[in-house]
Amino acid sequence: MKNITKIAFLSLVSGLTYAQPANNNCASAITLTVGAPCTNGTTVAATTQLGENNPACWLTAPSITVWYRFTTGAAGTYNVSLDNGGTMDSQIALYSNTCPGSAATMLACSEDDGTSNTLAGFVSASLAAGTTYLVQVDTYSTGTGTFCINVNQVVTPPNDCIFNATDITTQINALSSTNLFECAPFTYNPAGPGGDPTADNLAGDPNGCNGSIINIGLPPGQSPNADHRDVWFKFTVDGTTPPAWLSLYQQTGTTPNYSTALYSGTPGGTCVLKW
Repeated sequence: MKNITKIAFLSLVSGLTYAQPANNNCASAITLTVGAPCTNGTTVAATTQLGENNPACWLTAPSITVWYRFTTGAAGTYNVSLDNGGTMDSQIALYSNTCPGSAATMLACSEDDGTSNTLAGFVSASLAAGTTYLVQVDTYSTGTGTFCINVNQVVTPPNDCIFNATDITTQINALSSTNLFECAPFTYNPAGPGGDPTADNLAGDPNGCNGSIINIGLPPGQSPNADHRDVWFKFTVDGTTPPAWLSLYQQTGTTPNYSTALYSGTPGGTCVLKW
């Protein structure tokens, strides 16, 4: 009799430990809130469903996936990240709001694009306003584990693009013993996934802000590329403008090694999505 009791107890514990995640299937995807703290998740005991998509960038086919969905606010660039601590080797893909099958449009996928955990998944895409999207999370090969997932919209300064340069003409003032300089505060683009998402591909700029190929802390998964973490200003001078020079002073934060460049004329080219 005692042996029977032990067997029944062990069977119950096993069932509780290995229950499938609530979001094991796409139709039961857990809803994420844009801008909220990361949500804990797991692939332990997860499976795949019939017709599940196989992202081209993944190194192994999906075998233990879970699903999430979120709805955008304003149109813009959104980042979905599993790079929130932990050590799980994760794969991630972003889709239009259609569950697995030929009708599901993949918008982005990644494998090993994290920074705090280089094995974590991270995707970024330009998304429409007020639209729901699906996220597929998998563990590399046949392993399982836990993770924390979040979604954020990239918000940049209004003068991120040269064609939206902030006019500082009114700040040109004649210097005197009582007016040494006029300084106004402006926001510089933050580093990392919340930073500058554009590159200014300007005509006639071989050695300026797009000419130096250096690693400037690009988002996860991006290779070193031309400088693009920039903000723009403009001013107009005429015959009555006093002699002037442009100075840059840091107000807060750690020293980011600022650099400046001065141009004349009308810019050409476009501001394009960088990541």
